[in-house]
Amino acid sequence: IEFGADFILAVGGGSVMDTAKGVAHAIANPEHDIWDFWSGTKVEKSLPVGAILTISAAGSETSNSSVLTNDLKNPPTKRGITTDFNRCKFAIMNPELTMTLPKYQIGAGAADIFMHTSERYFAAILGNHLTDEIAEGLFRDIIAYGPKGVQDPSDYEAMSEIMWCGSVSHVGLTGIGAQGGSLEEVCKYGMNSTCGLIVNSSRAIIYADSTENFAKVAAEKAKEVQQQMEAELAKAGL
Repeated sequence: IEFGADFILAVGGGSVMDTAKGVAHAIANPEHDIWDFWSGTKVEKSLPVGAILTISAAGSETSNSSVLTNDLKNPPTKRGITTDFNRCKFAIMNPELTMTLPKYQIGAGAADIFMHTSERYFAAILGNHLTDEIAEGLFRDIIAYGPKGVQDPSDYEAMSEIMWCGSVSHVGLTGIGAQGGSLEEVCKYGMNSTCGLIVNSSRAIIYADSTENFAKVAAEKAKEVQQQMEAELAKAGL
């Protein structure tokens, strides 16, 4: 704000890009605290954001979403928002910039790409054939090239395919005509008295915690999802 920035450039991965999007919103709206936009305030203007990708994973370079964690809250609170103001104006995607990553990070990125696609693919909407074909092609590609990238990060073809998969997985193509998002949103459109509902809540459980406390935290998250599902069933009279 002090030196009059009119453009934000993110150099990194999903967290860096999502933070850059938040900074862009905050600079364009100095009357608001940045967390206001992650607490219900609608984003109506922002600065343009560009990205130079250094890890293939979140797909934030093509998505309209941004996820931030407020560490000042107790407990720390993580929230996401979607708006077209989150779309990057451009993204420089050079697979060579990802070749020095630890192999663990490459593998974790491939898993993230697979899960982003799964969240859209497994929806209670039928007859969405072209979108499903796109998602299934992405599944096949990341399954084929993810392990190759982990095995040999200098493999340009593999790292290029992983990078492109990440961008396509989150641009919205694999969710056209399907419902995604929160459990409540999926239930709203997919639940009825004659069919079941596939809900991709497993990702919240799988990524519940990355420490030795995983079993405890995952069990708590699974219980939370169960309670949410029970509440939605009750609302639907099922």
